[in-house]
Amino acid sequence: MRLTESLPETVEIAGEQYAIKTDFRDILRYDEIIRGQSDGEAVLKAINILLGEEVLRKPNMRADDIVETIGWFVKCGDINKKNTLPRAVLGLNNAVPMDFGADSALIYTAFLQTYGLDLYDIPYLHWWKFNWMLEDISPSCRLSKVIEYRTIDTKNKNLSKEQKKAYAALQRYFRVQEKKSEEDEAIVQALLEGRDPFG
Repeated sequence: MRLTESLPETVEIAGEQYAIKTDFRDILRYDEIIRGQSDGEAVLKAINILLGEEVLRKPNMRADDIVETIGWFVKCGDINKKNTLPRAVLGLNNAVPMDFGADSALIYTAFLQTYGLDLYDIPYLHWWKFNWMLEDISPSCRLSKVIEYRTIDTKNKNLSKEQKKAYAALQRYFRVQEKKSEEDEAIVQALLEGRDPFG
């Protein structure tokens, strides 16, 4: 995608152009429906949100083509983009870095802090812009810190024993959809208060 090109408002499926909803809220609704759902009804409902019913009524329309096209749009056209370095070399693990549902408050405040942008007040923001801005939020935002906690490789040789233990507790505490233990709560609370959790 070049800055001289317009952001897509249509997608091509089986040689025809179809209007697609592009506001970030529409994609987040789509994500909510398909997250953890594998049944056909949920997929059809999600497709309907973004493309409408007419695309599903077209003769010879293959669901695989529709899903692939939506995937291209949701991934901002970078469907085949991969990191050139292994995650371990980058000092990262394979944990889920962020979840739109669980982290919605953190995403909101990150946009407010980094860009002065209130996501509830703006009438429209293209999904691709939202994604690009999200990828470049300030490192001082709490969301950035939580992502760091979730993804740091605790097997890194450069971390001390105490750091490894602290990051392991932070990872358990901030892991997406995981129950927090009392010990992890105590360690995280001490870290947030600037106290030594191990002393």
